[in-house]
Amino acid sequence: QQLETAMEQFEQDADHFAFQSVRGTREVQNLSDSFGHMVGRIQRLMTTVREEEINLRKTELKALQAQINPHFLYNTLDSVIWMTEAGRYEEAIQMVTSLARLFRIALSRGKSVIPLADELEHARHYMNIQQIRYKNKFTTQINALPGTEGLYTMKLIVQPILENAIYHGMEYADGDGEILIHAYREGDDLLIDVSDNGPGMPQETVDRLLQEKTGPSNPSKRGSGIGLRNVHQRIRLTYGEPYGLEIQSEPDEGTTVRIRGGLPPAPERRSGDEETISGPPRGLCSGTGRPLQSAERRSLPARPQLP
Repeated sequence: QQLETAMEQFEQDADHFAFQSVRGTREVQNLSDSFGHMVGRIQRLMTTVREEEINLRKTELKALQAQINPHFLYNTLDSVIWMTEAGRYEEAIQMVTSLARLFRIALSRGKSVIPLADELEHARHYMNIQQIRYKNKFTTQINALPGTEGLYTMKLIVQPILENAIYHGMEYADGDGEILIHAYREGDDLLIDVSDNGPGMPQETVDRLLQEKTGPSNPSKRGSGIGLRNVHQRIRLTYGEPYGLEIQSEPDEGTTVRIRGGLPPAPERRSGDEETISGPPRGLCSGTGRPLQSAERRSLPARPQLP
């Protein structure tokens, strides 16, 4: 009876089960010993499996991070090369300077979690580069609401969304394109909405964007969507569902991509670590990093709203 009860307890909670040998006849003791050995082996195997799953998740996360960096570098250097070939040397220098500051933030001494202020600063420098390349075809506003001060986030999650918004929504704009980055806190979640007034996409295109095993055969092609999928997968690997990206878009109505992440704790400071690269999240800013002029403080056109 004691052995049967022990088996039922083990079945209900194998992780925390502690077996105590059952005394009785020789047959009962032999059975008890065998059951005890089996319990110990199963618990060790469960621990090993959990550790391997954690290591696998870390490996996958690093692989996804490694995919984003070359993809981002390729597209940015493509911009610099294009400007140099066009003889726009001063602007090319500005782009290289922004690129250097971008990488300073992106490297972050190997940390995967950085202040939200730095992530938004990274986005601002990226948009500086694109503002020069596209000759002010569009404006950018970055808005961090009160309550986001001092928050941390996974790094390099906004820039791939901006890249996609530019290549799909702004490339054919004629001075009237607008991109809005809106960061705010919702309970224990950090949300960053990236909205544009581009041409939008049909629902079938939206559905394909975040699918892991579909998409363009040439992932290095700009605007291919690989950046969106990588960000989505990185967030899911770290926080699980329902975190990740949500996309709302309709033809001729623009697109809103919502980044939903958890609130990671501040990483431990190590000897020699530098202070935060940027200050607190700035208010409403243009893509060039300067305060918006009154004429620029216009509302975005109506766009799809995520619930």
